[in-house]
Amino acid sequence: MIKKFLVILLLSNSVFALNLKDANLINDFEYKKINTFSLKKKAYSDKKEYQKYKEKLSKEEYEIYLIADKIIRANNLQYKNWRIGFNLEKDVINAVSLNNNLILINSSLYDCLHQNKDALAYAIAHELAHFILLHQKETIENTYKIKRIEEEIKKLNSQKYSENYTKNLKNLINNIYLSQRKLELNSDSLALELIIKAGFNLDLALEIFDYIDEDYNFYENKNIYPLIYERKENLLAQYDILNIENLKKEGENNLFNSKTLSVQKSMDKETLVLNKPENYKDYSFVVTNKTQKLLSKAYFYYKKEDIKKAIEYFSKAHETSPNNYIAPLYLSYAYEFENDIKLAKRYIKKAKALNPKSEEVIKQYKTFYKR
Repeated sequence: MIKKFLVILLLSNSVFALNLKDANLINDFEYKKINTFSLKKKAYSDKKEYQKYKEKLSKEEYEIYLIADKIIRANNLQYKNWRIGFNLEKDVINAVSLNNNLILINSSLYDCLHQNKDALAYAIAHELAHFILLHQKETIENTYKIKRIEEEIKKLNSQKYSENYTKNLKNLINNIYLSQRKLELNSDSLALELIIKAGFNLDLALEIFDYIDEDYNFYENKNIYPLIYERKENLLAQYDILNIENLKKEGENNLFNSKTLSVQKSMDKETLVLNKPENYKDYSFVVTNKTQKLLSKAYFYYKKEDIKKAIEYFSKAHETSPNNYIAPLYLSYAYEFENDIKLAKRYIKKAKALNPKSEEVIKQYKTFYKR
């Protein structure tokens, strides 16, 4: 009798697993794994294309070209020409993004990191992230505001104004600096995604912060840069919410389905131009917010039927965006799968309150409430 009961129980569980609800509301394309032979064939083809430029570029330029090409193609950033060059700065370990497509790598940064391609990749990805997130305009505006306020404070020092007024101006400057530091953290977060898609290693990439932390010249502009521990903590927190496996597959597919970028010296003969392809209009990059990232990761576990992990990340998504109905809907699915009907009911009620017209919500609601 016991054996018969166990057989029935196992059969019912397997059927229930096959009927795991999938409303397919989360826009998260599932990339297929490319077979090893095809990848090797493509890598060989790319290598032959790269060789065309090896003798035309210096050793340093060629190395930067290979890294930049991989990041750009892995992330579908071929929608414009990108320019990369070296700034002969022996003291400050840094890189900067200028205008709308120019990255300058300080020679001191390259000298410190040229044996670590992952760290160099991170430096390039960070500057690309500034462009993608349109930080240049905000940075210029903030710089102008700071200059105007500092000039106003100098005038006040020579006149009799209230201390509170001066204090308010200084607080305003501090808020602008805070805004700039947030831009850096946001670029760090996006750079992480860019290098993951391009197949670079985060642990090796973090070596860049060890050099920056020891560079006292870098901290001459400490007001606009977060502290190193803040940047590392931000990256680790960001890593935790990313669907790493899917990002890697996405980057692998992007590289596999794109051609290597041609490269040439710019007219000034000082920078490299990575040329956009003829079909550049086919490429674009979509920035996702924290909620979308959490839903993607939760959905990844949900499809694998790792329900406890799915519940963990759907719950985080719900906390981040309490007015989004998708997370509570999937929490209802997940708790139903776990046979926790009380919680399944609670979350479908939340989902229905947020979006009473959704077909998926109505269907799940009727599972528990027939009328």
